[in-house]
Amino acid sequence: MRDPHLALALLGVATGFTVGFSRKGGVLLGAIALAVIVGAALPPTDTGRDEQLLLLVWGLIIIAAGSLWLPDRLRPNALTLVTAIVSGGVAGLLGRVAGAGTLGWFAVALTFSTVVSILLARKRWRLPIRVAAGWLVAIGALNATLTILPVTPGFLPDHLE
Repeated sequence: MRDPHLALALLGVATGFTVGFSRKGGVLLGAIALAVIVGAALPPTDTGRDEQLLLLVWGLIIIAAGSLWLPDRLRPNALTLVTAIVSGGVAGLLGRVAGAGTLGWFAVALTFSTVVSILLARKRWRLPIRVAAGWLVAIGALNATLTILPVTPGFLPDHLE
């Protein structure tokens, strides 16, 4: 699961769900777009940071999707704003490291999930989004733990052990 395309797509979905539940979706989408531009414009990092960026992406997926399980009165708009800005910045950084084509996955997933989340939140059908958010938390936790666990015998092909 070290594919930046999948990580950015799932980050876009988690961020889109969070933005769709917010009352200030337009402001948040503007902040995400600005953060993506700033993250992509930063100077390139060395290539050894790919694993750390992916771990950060999985952690952001857990935070963004997990925040949807908080009751509406306990989920502050500041948390949503910070999550959106950091997600956009990290997506820009990972897109810069992995190639510009990966940002398309983030943008498409963000747009689609935001629209779906807004439509379902207006109709008071929030449970399907929360179920999908729970799935995203599980996938993010699995991928985050797999990147930090030591390699066990049988995990790598025989010629690499």
